Amino acid sequence: MKKLPESVGQLCNLQTLDISDTEIETLPKEIAQLRRKHIKLVGNLTQLTHIGITNVEGSNEMNLCASMQPVFIGPPPHLQRFLLSGKLATVPSWFASFRSLTNISLRWSRLKEDLLPHIEALPCLRRLILVNAYVGNELCFKIGFAKLTHLELLNFSFLKNITIKEGVMPKLRLLVLHCCMNLKALPHGLEFLQSLETLRLGSVPMKIIENIREGGVDHPKVQHIREIDQIYETSSATSSAR
Repeated sequence: MKKLPESVGQLCNLQTLDISDTEIETLPKEIAQLRRKHIKLVGNLTQLTHIGITNVEGSNEMNLCASMQPVFIGPPPHLQRFLLSGKLATVPSWFASFRSLTNISLRWSRLKEDLLPHIEALPCLRRLILVNAYVGNELCFKIGFAKLTHLELLNFSFLKNITIKEGVMPKLRLLVLHCCMNLKALPHGLEFLQSLETLRLGSVPMKIIENIREGGVDHPKVQHIREIDQIYETSSATSSAR
C-alpha cells in the first residue's frame, strides 16, 4: 500500500489508523477533515479499550483535555491502555477516572506537577511507563499502586531522589531505571519491594552500581532481588551487577 484513499476523511467512527509496515509516506489532505471533526470528539468514543495519542502540541493540549472530559466524568467502562506522547502543562483531571486502566505510558510530557497522586489509587493499573514525563527533582510513591507489576522510569534528566513508602507497590516484579544520570542513590525504600524479581539499570551514575555490589553500602537492600542487570548503551548485552 502506497497511499490512502481520499474517503478516509469520512470514517467518522474510526478508532485506530495503523499505517506501519506500508509504503505510505504522506496522508491525503482529507485526513485534516477527520481531525477537525473528530479529534475534538474523542470523548464520545465510549467503547474504546486502547488509545494512543502522539505528537501533542501545546496549542492542542486544551482541546484534547476538554474532549476527553465527557467520557471520563464517570468511570470509563472499557479503556485499558492509554498512551500519550507530548508536552502537558498540568495533569488532566480525568486521569483519576481510569478505573479499568491496566497500562499507562506517558512520554515527553515534561510535567512540572507530580503525576503520582493522580494515579496511585487506580485499582487495575499493572504497567506504568514514564519517559521524560516529569521534570521535578523527587518522586515519592506514598500510597497505592496495589496491582502494579511493571514500572519504568526513563529519561528523567532532573530526578535526584526516589522514595518508596512501605506497603506501596506490593506486587511490583520489574523496575527499570534508565537515563537518570542525576540520581543520587537507589530508591529509598527499595527493600520494601519484596516481590521485586528484576531490577534493570541503564545510564545511571556508576556510584549506584558500585553500592549494590557485594560489600557495597546498598547491597543489603537488593539481596531479595533475583536478577539485577546493568544495561550498556554501546552493547545489546547485559551484565549482572552482582
